Amino acid sequence: MKKQFIYILASITTFVAHSQSNLDDEQFEKKIQENLDIQIDLLKAYNNQILKEVEQLKREYGSKKLNSKKISKKKETLKKSTNASIETIFGISENQGLVNLTNFNIEIDDKKNKGLEMGLFIDINDIKTQGLNVSSEVFIFNLGYTNQINFLSTKSRNITTRLIIGGSIGTEVLNDESKLLPNGAILETEGGIIYGGYAGAAIIFKINHHFSAIVRNSIFLTTSDTSLYKFIVGAGLRFNF
Repeated sequence: MKKQFIYILASITTFVAHSQSNLDDEQFEKKIQENLDIQIDLLKAYNNQILKEVEQLKREYGSKKLNSKKISKKKETLKKSTNASIETIFGISENQGLVNLTNFNIEIDDKKNKGLEMGLFIDINDIKTQGLNVSSEVFIFNLGYTNQINFLSTKSRNITTRLIIGGSIGTEVLNDESKLLPNGAILETEGGIIYGGYAGAAIIFKINHHFSAIVRNSIFLTTSDTSLYKFIVGAGLRFNF
């Protein structure tokens, strides 16, 4: 009987221990599942954060790319609207002497082919006055407006024709500022400050991106005592920056 009681007690103890073991396993599995759920939620939140950052980067990159295109377009427009060049022309004057005209040009409207020029006209030649050849030095500063004549220009702009009009001011020195002529006579014509307007036309032949050949004439209407007008007809080179 005693042996049977011990056996029953042992059986009950084993059952209780086994039940307690099963309960511990269930709690452990439940905790593991809870931890896994927490980790999954954290990973999902982290993934969402990464996706948001990627979208933000895409928007910023797209905005920068768009701004870059806008800046490039503005630079290109600015470059076109401020196309500058310098030209020098040698030719003959009304006295059949060698003269020079050098201008700096800038395009103010490349689409409509309009621009500005400023330059210097130099005429150092003898003139005939009072029956004698008298030395003359003329320096005229000119500032004018240029406009392309489209029907006399090619669409490719390999050949362009321009009209020029503007104002001028300068100085004229006669006989080295001496009133006494070589024959002892007194020079009645006076030099000094001269001013007025000018007009001209030019044909430009494109050679390459930087160089062009130019044929031009300009006439200066001034207050000079020696001549109502001074002009140049000649040819030269233009350098495009």
